[in-house]
Amino acid sequence: GGSLELGGSWSNAGVAPPYHDYRIAYRLRSKDGRVAASGAGSSVKGWLPGDHQTADSLALPADLVPGTYDLDVTIWAATQDEPFVKLAIEGIEPDGWYPLSEVTIVQ
Repeated sequence: GGSLELGGSWSNAGVAPPYHDYRIAYRLRSKDGRVAASGAGSSVKGWLPGDHQTADSLALPADLVPGTYDLDVTIWAATQDEPFVKLAIEGIEPDGWYPLSEVTIVQ
């Protein structure tokens, strides 16, 4: 029932800002691949080329079992029904998410 605070350092390495309300999205996956929590955070709309800092929060369900989870990230459209935006990093999964880290949830 708590939240996971997520700080990020991002870089728009392109030549123009995004003109749409794309959002950084996060999810926690259990080791068997089940999505335990997911949600959208900061918008990247208007980010000029260069570095950007984010501070987001992912709500955790009250019945989340303590354990180690994979934290994934992607960028999706605010409507969440449009395709994911590809990041200029390696490691994309077939579903468009990027593994970022492991997170241990304790009671």
